[in-house]
Amino acid sequence: MCERELWTAVINQAITDAAAYLDYKEKRRHTLPNNTSYAEASQGWEFLTASHGEWARSRMDICGGTAVDPDMLRERVLAIVEERGSLSSVCVRDVVNGVGEAHRNKHRLMAAE
Repeated sequence: MCERELWTAVINQAITDAAAYLDYKEKRRHTLPNNTSYAEASQGWEFLTASHGEWARSRMDICGGTAVDPDMLRERVLAIVEERGSLSSVCVRDVVNGVGEAHRNKHRLMAAE
């Protein structure tokens, strides 16, 4: 496994944990999956959505090992949750691919200016 794949897997796990956290918090599920603790699940959410502090810096560092823009990742996750109320109905690949597409569009707009 190359380094980029490793960091992408970390992001994927954070999305999975955050989905479990939101579902548990909103009482859509009564237990967390696969022996995941509440702390681990909530840390996935914090990693993905923190706007500043340790979790935001961690997201920036980890996204630096991938093609994913950390701010776009945060924005996309928050938009999906706002729109659908959950991450559990979303394919992990869709979140990351959506972020990649948003990142490319951002750079196209900047280049056009």
